[in-house]
Amino acid sequence: MRDFEVTERAQSVIEIEEDIDAEATYRLAMEVFGKDGWNDPAMDTYNELDPRRQS
Repeated sequence: MRDFEVTERAQSVIEIEEDIDAEATYRLAMEVFGKDGWNDPAMDTYNELDPRRQS
């Protein structure tokens, strides 16, 4: 699934829930990203590339 499609799916759910809070939005996003493969341990490599990360 393309990033655009994932974003559109998440936005459609958020639009249904007009009073959704930031924490619920975050949980929803993490669930969608997880289903798209972002929770794969192989993706942990990208954490090392994060310039905000403290060594």
